[in-house]
Amino acid sequence: MKTGMTDLPRISVIIPTFNRAPLIERAIASVERQSLRPIEVLLIDDCSTDDTQQMVGTISSKIPIVYKRLEKNGGGAIARNAGIRLAKGDYVAFLDSDDEWESEHLKTLVSYTSREKGDFVVASSARISEKDIIFPKCAFPETSSVAQKLHFVLAGNLAFQTSTLLMPRDTAARFMFDGRLRRHQDWDLIFRMIRHQIALFLLPVPTTIYHLQTGANVSRSASIVPSLRFLARHRAAMSRRSVTRFISLEIDRRKANHIVALRSLLGAFLLGGLSPREFIAYSRERLRSLLSPKKRD
Repeated sequence: MKTGMTDLPRISVIIPTFNRAPLIERAIASVERQSLRPIEVLLIDDCSTDDTQQMVGTISSKIPIVYKRLEKNGGGAIARNAGIRLAKGDYVAFLDSDDEWESEHLKTLVSYTSREKGDFVVASSARISEKDIIFPKCAFPETSSVAQKLHFVLAGNLAFQTSTLLMPRDTAARFMFDGRLRRHQDWDLIFRMIRHQIALFLLPVPTTIYHLQTGANVSRSASIVPSLRFLARHRAAMSRRSVTRFISLEIDRRKANHIVALRSLLGAFLLGGLSPREFIAYSRERLRSLLSPKKRD
C-alpha cells in the first residue's frame, strides 16, 4: 500500500444504487469535482427496475466508471461488498447514490492515511443539505471504553455514516458489510471494528453532503428482524442506555401500538438513552400519529 507523502494514493469509489436513476448523475458529478481524483468509480446496481443502466450509459466522465448490475436485489450491504471485491485501489471510499461530496472530501480524508498503518477508518462529518445542519455535533471519544464508543455511534447522528467512510481496501475486505442486514449496515460495520480495536478517526470537517430520504424515516410496517439480529449480535458490548435507546427507536418505534412506543421512549429517556430534546421530539411524533384521525378505505 502506498503511504508515502510523494505517492498519490489509489482510491476506488464504491457507489451502490437501487432505483435512483435521477440521482446518480449528481453523485458521480461530486466525484468528478474531487481535487484528488480516484482511479475508478464502481457503480453497483442492486438489480434496479428503473432506467438506471440507460442513465449510466449517458454519463460522460474523465474517471473510469465500472458498472456492475447484480442478478438479484440483495440490499446495500451486498452491493457494497461486490464493489469491495472489484476495487483496484489501495483505499476504498463509499458514497450512497443519493448523497454527494464537497470537492475536498477525498483529499481531506486521505491526509490521515500517511500516518496510519494496518486497519483503520477515516470518516468526515456530514452536512444535511435540506436543513444546513452539521452532524455529529461532538467529537468521537477515541480513548473511551468500547461501550461509550458504541453509544456515541448510536446517538451521534450521521457519525460514520457510509457516505463519510474511507479505509484501506484490505480493511474493507477483512470486515465487509453484513449482507443479512437490510438496516443498520453501517452501524454493524463500525460496531465490529470498535470491538476489534480498529483505529477510527472522525474529522470535524463536513465534506459529505447528506440528503434526507423522501417519505417517512420510520415505517411501522417494516420488519424488525434486522434490528433484532443487530441487537443479538452487539447487546453484550452495549451499555444499558444504548440498549434502551436502540430498542425504543429501532424496534418499538416501528410497532403499531402507540402505548408501547411511548412507554419505551420514556424508559429510554429515564435511563439516559435519549436526551430531553429527543424524548420530546419522538413523543410528539407518536402523539400526533395517535391523535390523527384514521383514514377510511
